[in-house]
Amino acid sequence: MDHNPYNRSDCRQQIGARLHNLRKSEGVTQRVYSEKFGISPQQYARIERGEALITTHVLLILRTVFKVDINYILDGDTNLNGMKALSDRLSEYPLKKRQAIIKLIIETLPHIDLFYESKSD
Repeated sequence: MDHNPYNRSDCRQQIGARLHNLRKSEGVTQRVYSEKFGISPQQYARIERGEALITTHVLLILRTVFKVDINYILDGDTNLNGMKALSDRLSEYPLKKRQAIIKLIIETLPHIDLFYESKSD
């Protein structure tokens, strides 16, 4: 039988801690989040404490309403949060300017790869 490296209790606690940190960074109460998720404040508090599993419904709301990368919530992957920050920043610009910035980034990526490859030699 294969050994599962993920302990359910640990996972729930880690997910709850990340959700707690996210909520605190936005300066909102558990009640505000619970209302947005359509669950009771008690249920939301249980998720934050790691006593209850986060539901797919809550994850979908985090992703669509709050624009949170659910990879961060599930496994702490913060690299994609940088993409969220970039996306948020880009959304401040008109469409044509966003398209020009994205094109510039795409055109620059191969040069960045070459730069880092030469540094590692």
